[in-house]
Amino acid sequence: MKYFRTLLPILVLLAGAAIATLIFTQKPAAKKKPEKRRPLAVEVMSITPQNHQVTLQAQGVVEARTVTTLSPRVSGEIIKVSPHFRPGGFFDQGHVLLHLDDVDYQLALKTAEADVAEAKFKLIEAQAQAAQAKDNWQQLSPGVEASDLVLRKPQLARAQASVQAAEARALKARLDLQRTQIKAPYRGRILEQFVDIGQHVQAGENLAQIFATNAVEIRLPLSEKQRAMLNLPFAFQGQAIEQKDYPAATVTAEINGQHYQWPGTIVRREASLDSSTRQSVIVVEVKHPYRANQQQRPPLDIGQYVKVTLNGRLLEQVFKIPRSAMQGDNMVMTVKDNRLQRKNVNPVWEEQDAVYIHTEFSADERLSVNYISYAADNVKVKAIPSTQ
Repeated sequence: MKYFRTLLPILVLLAGAAIATLIFTQKPAAKKKPEKRRPLAVEVMSITPQNHQVTLQAQGVVEARTVTTLSPRVSGEIIKVSPHFRPGGFFDQGHVLLHLDDVDYQLALKTAEADVAEAKFKLIEAQAQAAQAKDNWQQLSPGVEASDLVLRKPQLARAQASVQAAEARALKARLDLQRTQIKAPYRGRILEQFVDIGQHVQAGENLAQIFATNAVEIRLPLSEKQRAMLNLPFAFQGQAIEQKDYPAATVTAEINGQHYQWPGTIVRREASLDSSTRQSVIVVEVKHPYRANQQQRPPLDIGQYVKVTLNGRLLEQVFKIPRSAMQGDNMVMTVKDNRLQRKNVNPVWEEQDAVYIHTEFSADERLSVNYISYAADNVKVKAIPSTQ
């Protein structure tokens, strides 16, 4: 009886576990409904070939085309300064920017002119003595040829050389006197000023840095693909390139919150490629950037940041597709009869939101504008017209 009471709870637990196991193993299985797969929704668009004019955008900084460091050819004290001889000052060709003290040079010119007069007097004397010597010899020794020394030809040559040397010294003194006026070599503007009135300057010393205002330049680095789209002519030694062979350019600058444009011209391509970027530099020129104009444009100053639009090649019969349609570098997806297919394409030009490609599309083939990396070829899809 004592053992029966001990085993009774264990028997009850075992019986409950057996009944629970029987209930769970014998329950009716739920009927599975067949799963219906929904077709993949794909945005599609119809495309047609078209011609496209390529335009390139580049950026650069305005630089002076002609920059000169002005220096005197004579020494002296600066006694007069033009009011235009200040950074930013404009001047015309031949305008006197600086006057050096010329008293010493005037004295040197007078001395040189006196030397010329003295040398000419001695030449006249030598000519008279030579003529007299010739007459004397003919009277004393008729029919006999006289030597050069008898005819005083060496003395005459020396007198002629003395005149030439004196005239050369006078010419130099006259030039030195003229050079005390520092004149502008072209129409331009002061970039930097190094000296001022009262300062003594030596020949060859830097006075100012100036630049010509007839034109400015913008250097534009371009990649190999951009160069190909510009179709720039190659430069060969001894062969001139006409301006019409270069494409047109438009220069845009933001000044005081407004955008202004200047017509530009590609004038040359620099000789070497950048060793690190493999880019080459083309140079765009803008003529007369400081001239008043009917468009009320402000001047295009040196150092101004600008954007340049270049007219490139005309692409004929290409397809313009959104960038989102590219499935990698050279692949797109098309939909035909509600089936998805991959197609290899040849991208010829890319812009910010569009890619231009060369390929063949059938009339009932539409382009998928979605990026789909996991769909297999020939999978059934639901085509939704794109709003792009």
